[in-house]
Amino acid sequence: MSRSPVARRILRFVVPVVGGIALGSIVAASIFGDPIHIAAAPISGIAFFFLLAALGSASAPAGRITGTLAAGRLPGIQGPGSAPLVVPRAEPVLNPSGAVLNPQPTATPATGATLNGEPVALGTPESRSPRRPGSVRRTLGRVLTLLLVLAGIALALLPAGRLVAWHVAGIAEGRWDAADPRTGIHQQEMVDEIAAVAGGHRFTWVGFYDGYVLAGAPTDPTATTTDTFQWRYGRAARLGPATGNLDGLFDASGFDFGLVGAATRFAIADSGWTGLTSIYPSVRLGDDGDPEITVTLMTAYHSGSYVFSAEGEYRERFGSEWE
Repeated sequence: MSRSPVARRILRFVVPVVGGIALGSIVAASIFGDPIHIAAAPISGIAFFFLLAALGSASAPAGRITGTLAAGRLPGIQGPGSAPLVVPRAEPVLNPSGAVLNPQPTATPATGATLNGEPVALGTPESRSPRRPGSVRRTLGRVLTLLLVLAGIALALLPAGRLVAWHVAGIAEGRWDAADPRTGIHQQEMVDEIAAVAGGHRFTWVGFYDGYVLAGAPTDPTATTTDTFQWRYGRAARLGPATGNLDGLFDASGFDFGLVGAATRFAIADSGWTGLTSIYPSVRLGDDGDPEITVTLMTAYHSGSYVFSAEGEYRERFGSEWE
Protein backbone atom coordinates (compact mmCIF):
# COMPACT_ATOMS: atom_id res chain seq x y z
CA MET A 1 0.00 0.00 0.00
CA SER A 2 1.26 3.43 -0.93
CA ARG A 3 2.36 5.62 1.94
CA SER A 4 1.68 8.87 0.06
CA PRO A 5 -0.04 11.61 2.09
CA VAL A 6 -2.88 11.77 -0.46
CA ALA A 7 -3.67 8.06 -0.02
CA ARG A 8 -3.68 8.40 3.77
CA ARG A 9 -6.03 11.41 3.64
CA ILE A 10 -8.45 9.62 1.33
CA LEU A 11 -8.49 6.51 3.51
CA ARG A 12 -9.09 8.57 6.65
CA PHE A 13 -12.28 9.90 5.05
CA VAL A 14 -13.41 6.64 3.44
CA VAL A 15 -12.89 4.25 6.39
CA PRO A 16 -15.37 5.96 8.81
CA VAL A 17 -18.01 6.26 6.07
CA VAL A 18 -17.74 2.57 5.15
CA GLY A 19 -17.81 1.66 8.84
CA GLY A 20 -21.01 3.68 9.24
CA ILE A 21 -22.56 1.94 6.22
CA ALA A 22 -21.72 -1.45 7.76
CA LEU A 23 -23.19 -0.45 11.13
CA GLY A 24 -26.34 1.01 9.57
CA SER A 25 -26.83 -2.06 7.37
CA ILE A 26 -26.55 -4.41 10.36
CA VAL A 27 -29.09 -2.39 12.36
CA ALA A 28 -31.53 -2.10 9.43
CA ALA A 29 -31.21 -5.80 8.57
CA SER A 30 -31.98 -6.82 12.16
CA ILE A 31 -35.01 -4.48 12.40
CA PHE A 32 -36.58 -4.60 8.92
CA GLY A 33 -35.13 -7.78 7.40
CA ASP A 34 -34.70 -6.04 4.05
CA PRO A 35 -32.68 -8.23 1.63
CA ILE A 36 -30.78 -5.13 0.50
CA HIS A 37 -29.45 -4.55 4.02
CA ILE A 38 -28.88 -8.26 4.63
CA ALA A 39 -26.61 -8.33 1.56
CA ALA A 40 -24.97 -4.98 2.29
CA ALA A 41 -24.03 -5.79 5.90
CA PRO A 42 -21.33 -8.46 5.23
CA ILE A 43 -20.06 -6.74 2.08
CA SER A 44 -19.58 -3.37 3.78
CA GLY A 45 -18.16 -5.07 6.89
CA ILE A 46 -15.47 -6.86 4.87
CA ALA A 47 -14.71 -3.65 2.98
CA PHE A 48 -14.39 -1.75 6.27
CA PHE A 49 -11.80 -4.14 7.75
CA PHE A 50 -9.87 -4.27 4.46
CA LEU A 51 -9.71 -0.47 4.25
CA LEU A 52 -8.85 -0.21 7.95
CA ALA A 53 -5.90 -2.54 7.39
CA ALA A 54 -4.88 -0.51 4.35
CA LEU A 55 -5.01 2.68 6.41
CA GLY A 56 -2.81 1.12 9.08
CA SER A 57 -0.31 0.04 6.44
CA ALA A 58 -0.31 3.48 4.82
CA SER A 59 0.19 5.20 8.17
CA ALA A 60 3.04 2.92 9.34
CA PRO A 61 6.50 4.54 9.52
CA ALA A 62 9.10 3.60 6.93
CA GLY A 63 11.02 0.40 7.70
CA ARG A 64 14.22 0.59 9.75
CA ILE A 65 17.46 -1.32 9.16
CA THR A 66 17.39 -4.46 11.27
CA GLY A 67 19.54 -7.55 11.65
CA THR A 68 23.33 -7.92 11.87
CA LEU A 69 25.32 -5.03 10.44
CA ALA A 70 28.63 -5.71 8.75
CA ALA A 71 31.54 -4.31 10.69
CA GLY A 72 32.82 -1.03 9.37
CA ARG A 73 29.47 -0.02 7.81
CA LEU A 74 28.89 2.64 10.43
CA PRO A 75 31.42 4.71 12.40
CA GLY A 76 32.39 3.14 15.70
CA ILE A 77 31.61 -0.45 14.70
CA GLN A 78 34.57 -2.73 15.35
CA GLY A 79 35.66 -5.13 12.68
CA PRO A 80 36.80 -8.73 13.22
CA GLY A 81 40.20 -8.96 14.82
CA SER A 82 40.12 -5.37 15.99
CA ALA A 83 41.08 -4.45 19.48
CA PRO A 84 38.06 -4.37 21.79
CA LEU A 85 36.48 -0.99 22.29
CA VAL A 86 37.18 0.22 25.83
CA VAL A 87 34.88 2.85 27.30
CA PRO A 88 36.60 4.72 30.13
CA ARG A 89 34.57 4.80 33.32
CA ALA A 90 34.28 8.14 35.09
CA GLU A 91 35.18 8.04 38.76
CA PRO A 92 32.96 10.01 41.13
CA VAL A 93 34.53 13.14 42.61
CA LEU A 94 33.60 13.99 46.16
CA ASN A 95 33.53 17.61 47.35
CA PRO A 96 32.72 17.61 51.04
CA SER A 97 33.52 21.29 51.34
CA GLY A 98 30.76 22.16 48.88
CA ALA A 99 27.98 20.28 50.70
CA VAL A 100 25.20 22.37 52.30
CA LEU A 101 23.16 21.12 55.24
CA ASN A 102 19.50 22.18 55.27
CA PRO A 103 19.60 24.45 52.19
CA GLN A 104 17.07 27.25 51.80
CA PRO A 105 14.00 26.17 49.76
CA THR A 106 13.97 27.46 46.22
CA ALA A 107 10.74 25.88 44.93
CA THR A 108 7.93 28.20 43.87
CA PRO A 109 4.33 26.93 43.92
CA ALA A 110 2.51 27.04 40.61
CA THR A 111 -0.60 28.71 41.94
CA GLY A 112 -1.92 29.81 45.33
CA ALA A 113 -1.19 28.04 48.66
CA THR A 114 1.64 29.21 50.93
CA LEU A 115 5.40 29.05 50.92
CA ASN A 116 7.11 28.52 54.33
CA GLY A 117 3.93 29.59 56.01
CA GLU A 118 3.64 32.85 54.08
CA PRO A 119 0.89 33.45 51.44
CA VAL A 120 2.00 33.94 47.89
CA ALA A 121 0.21 35.53 44.94
CA LEU A 122 -1.89 33.24 42.78
CA GLY A 123 -0.77 32.70 39.21
CA THR A 124 -2.71 34.58 36.55
CA PRO A 125 -4.45 32.81 33.65
CA GLU A 126 -1.96 34.41 31.31
CA SER A 127 0.85 32.60 33.12
CA ARG A 128 -0.60 29.18 32.39
CA SER A 129 0.66 27.30 29.38
CA PRO A 130 -1.69 27.58 26.37
CA ARG A 131 -3.43 24.49 25.01
CA ARG A 132 -1.29 22.65 22.57
CA PRO A 133 -2.36 22.91 18.92
CA GLY A 134 -1.94 19.14 18.57
CA SER A 135 -4.70 18.43 21.09
CA VAL A 136 -7.08 20.77 19.24
CA ARG A 137 -6.37 18.95 15.99
CA ARG A 138 -7.01 15.59 17.64
CA THR A 139 -10.35 16.80 19.01
CA LEU A 140 -11.42 18.13 15.62
CA GLY A 141 -10.32 14.87 14.03
CA ARG A 142 -12.51 12.85 16.41
CA VAL A 143 -15.50 15.09 15.70
CA LEU A 144 -14.96 14.73 11.94
CA THR A 145 -14.69 10.94 12.27
CA LEU A 146 -17.96 10.80 14.19
CA LEU A 147 -19.70 12.91 11.54
CA LEU A 148 -18.38 10.64 8.78
CA VAL A 149 -19.65 7.54 10.63
CA LEU A 150 -23.09 9.16 11.00
CA ALA A 151 -23.05 10.00 7.29
CA GLY A 152 -22.34 6.35 6.50
CA ILE A 153 -25.23 5.22 8.72
CA ALA A 154 -27.55 7.67 6.94
CA LEU A 155 -26.47 6.30 3.54
CA ALA A 156 -27.18 2.75 4.68
CA LEU A 157 -30.67 3.67 5.89
CA LEU A 158 -31.68 5.45 2.66
CA PRO A 159 -33.51 2.41 1.18
CA ALA A 160 -35.63 2.23 4.36
CA GLY A 161 -35.80 5.98 4.89
CA ARG A 162 -39.60 6.17 4.98
CA LEU A 163 -39.90 3.25 7.41
CA VAL A 164 -37.29 4.78 9.68
CA ALA A 165 -39.14 8.10 9.64
CA TRP A 166 -42.44 6.37 10.47
CA HIS A 167 -40.88 4.46 13.36
CA VAL A 168 -39.13 7.53 14.79
CA ALA A 169 -42.25 9.72 14.53
CA GLY A 170 -44.42 6.99 16.04
CA ILE A 171 -42.09 6.38 18.97
CA ALA A 172 -41.97 10.13 19.61
CA GLU A 173 -45.78 10.02 19.90
CA GLY A 174 -45.73 6.91 22.07
CA ARG A 175 -46.82 4.56 19.25
CA TRP A 176 -44.50 1.59 18.74
CA ASP A 177 -46.82 0.10 16.08
CA ALA A 178 -47.03 3.19 13.86
CA ALA A 179 -45.54 1.36 10.84
CA ASP A 180 -47.45 -1.91 11.42
CA PRO A 181 -49.70 -2.48 8.37
CA ARG A 182 -52.37 -4.04 10.61
CA THR A 183 -52.68 -1.70 13.58
CA GLY A 184 -50.56 1.29 12.54
CA ILE A 185 -51.45 4.60 10.95
CA HIS A 186 -49.82 4.50 7.49
CA GLN A 187 -52.02 2.06 5.55
CA GLN A 188 -53.09 4.76 3.08
CA GLU A 189 -49.50 5.52 2.05
CA MET A 190 -48.77 1.80 1.62
CA VAL A 191 -51.78 1.24 -0.64
CA ASP A 192 -51.06 4.42 -2.61
CA GLU A 193 -47.61 3.06 -3.46
CA ILE A 194 -49.18 -0.21 -4.64
CA ALA A 195 -51.62 1.80 -6.79
CA ALA A 196 -48.71 3.68 -8.35
CA VAL A 197 -47.25 0.36 -9.52
CA ALA A 198 -50.60 -1.21 -10.48
CA GLY A 199 -51.73 1.82 -12.45
CA GLY A 200 -54.74 2.75 -10.36
CA HIS A 201 -56.78 2.18 -7.19
CA ARG A 202 -58.95 -0.64 -8.59
CA PHE A 203 -58.53 -3.79 -6.50
CA THR A 204 -60.22 -7.15 -6.05
CA TRP A 205 -58.93 -7.39 -2.49
CA VAL A 206 -56.33 -5.82 -0.19
CA GLY A 207 -54.82 -7.76 2.75
CA PHE A 208 -52.71 -6.41 5.60
CA TYR A 209 -50.11 -8.64 7.24
CA ASP A 210 -47.27 -8.41 9.74
CA GLY A 211 -44.79 -6.20 7.88
CA TYR A 212 -46.33 -6.17 4.41
CA VAL A 213 -49.46 -5.56 2.32
CA LEU A 214 -50.77 -7.68 -0.58
CA ALA A 215 -53.35 -6.68 -3.15
CA GLY A 216 -55.03 -8.12 -6.22
CA ALA A 217 -55.47 -5.72 -9.14
CA PRO A 218 -55.87 -5.81 -12.93
CA THR A 219 -52.68 -6.67 -14.79
CA ASP A 220 -53.08 -3.31 -16.55
CA PRO A 221 -55.95 -0.79 -16.64
CA THR A 222 -57.65 -2.51 -19.60
CA ALA A 223 -56.83 -6.17 -18.77
CA THR A 224 -59.28 -8.87 -17.71
CA THR A 225 -56.60 -10.73 -15.74
CA THR A 226 -55.20 -9.91 -12.32
CA ASP A 227 -51.76 -9.73 -10.75
CA THR A 228 -50.65 -9.75 -7.15
CA PHE A 229 -48.90 -6.64 -5.87
CA GLN A 230 -46.93 -6.22 -2.67
CA TRP A 231 -45.77 -3.40 -0.41
CA ARG A 232 -42.82 -4.41 1.77
CA TYR A 233 -39.61 -2.89 3.14
CA GLY A 234 -40.94 0.57 2.29
CA ARG A 235 -41.52 0.00 -1.42
CA ALA A 236 -44.12 -1.58 -3.74
CA ALA A 237 -43.63 -4.19 -6.46
CA ARG A 238 -45.54 -6.48 -8.80
CA LEU A 239 -45.20 -10.14 -7.74
CA GLY A 240 -46.77 -11.68 -10.83
CA PRO A 241 -49.96 -13.27 -12.18
CA ALA A 242 -52.75 -14.22 -9.78
CA THR A 243 -55.45 -16.81 -10.19
CA GLY A 244 -59.00 -15.58 -10.63
CA ASN A 245 -60.63 -12.84 -12.65
CA LEU A 246 -62.02 -9.40 -12.03
CA ASP A 247 -64.89 -10.59 -9.83
CA GLY A 248 -65.23 -8.35 -6.82
CA LEU A 249 -63.35 -5.47 -8.43
CA PHE A 250 -63.96 -2.17 -6.63
CA ASP A 251 -62.72 1.39 -6.96
CA ALA A 252 -60.80 2.36 -3.82
CA SER A 253 -59.79 5.84 -4.97
CA GLY A 254 -62.15 7.40 -2.40
CA PHE A 255 -61.65 4.81 0.33
CA ASP A 256 -59.76 5.79 3.49
CA PHE A 257 -57.40 2.89 4.19
CA GLY A 258 -56.33 4.63 7.39
CA LEU A 259 -59.57 3.25 8.89
CA VAL A 260 -58.07 -0.26 8.76
CA GLY A 261 -55.77 0.39 11.71
CA ALA A 262 -58.55 1.89 13.82
CA ALA A 263 -60.91 -1.01 13.02
CA THR A 264 -58.25 -3.58 13.90
CA ARG A 265 -57.46 -1.93 17.23
CA PHE A 266 -61.18 -1.83 18.05
CA ALA A 267 -61.60 -5.54 17.23
CA ILE A 268 -58.63 -6.54 19.38
CA ALA A 269 -59.87 -4.52 22.34
CA ASP A 270 -63.51 -5.64 21.97
CA SER A 271 -62.66 -9.35 21.76
CA GLY A 272 -60.70 -9.27 24.99
CA TRP A 273 -58.62 -12.16 23.69
CA THR A 274 -54.99 -12.54 24.71
CA GLY A 275 -52.29 -14.55 23.03
CA LEU A 276 -53.42 -13.70 19.51
CA THR A 277 -51.75 -15.92 16.93
CA SER A 278 -53.16 -14.15 13.87
CA ILE A 279 -54.43 -10.65 13.10
CA TYR A 280 -55.66 -10.28 9.53
CA PRO A 281 -57.46 -7.13 8.33
CA SER A 282 -58.62 -7.03 4.73
CA VAL A 283 -60.71 -4.86 2.41
CA ARG A 284 -63.10 -6.43 -0.11
CA LEU A 285 -66.29 -5.56 -1.95
CA GLY A 286 -69.31 -5.81 0.35
CA ASP A 287 -72.84 -7.01 -0.40
CA ASP A 288 -74.01 -3.40 -0.67
CA GLY A 289 -71.57 -2.69 -3.51
CA ASP A 290 -69.14 -0.68 -1.37
CA PRO A 291 -65.82 -1.84 0.04
CA GLU A 292 -65.88 -3.07 3.63
CA ILE A 293 -63.26 -3.91 6.26
CA THR A 294 -63.06 -7.38 7.78
CA VAL A 295 -60.75 -8.08 10.73
CA THR A 296 -60.15 -11.76 11.50
CA LEU A 297 -58.61 -12.70 14.86
CA MET A 298 -57.30 -16.08 16.00
CA THR A 299 -55.89 -17.56 19.19
CA ALA A 300 -55.04 -21.13 20.09
CA TYR A 301 -58.64 -21.58 21.26
CA HIS A 302 -60.76 -18.94 19.52
CA SER A 303 -61.38 -17.41 16.09
CA GLY A 304 -63.75 -14.73 14.89
CA SER A 305 -64.20 -11.81 12.53
CA TYR A 306 -65.41 -8.22 12.78
CA VAL A 307 -67.01 -6.35 9.88
CA PHE A 308 -66.90 -2.57 9.39
CA SER A 309 -68.45 -0.30 6.76
CA ALA A 310 -66.51 1.85 4.29
CA GLU A 311 -66.80 4.68 6.82
CA GLY A 312 -65.27 2.52 9.58
CA GLU A 313 -68.53 1.91 11.46
CA TYR A 314 -68.85 -1.40 13.29
CA ARG A 315 -71.47 -3.68 11.73
CA GLU A 316 -71.21 -7.17 13.18
CA ARG A 317 -68.97 -9.89 14.47
CA PHE A 318 -69.19 -13.62 13.90
CA GLY A 319 -67.30 -16.74 14.91
CA SER A 320 -67.48 -19.86 17.06
CA GLU A 321 -67.06 -17.82 20.23
CA TRP A 322 -70.14 -15.67 19.61
CA GLU A 323 -72.56 -18.14 18.03
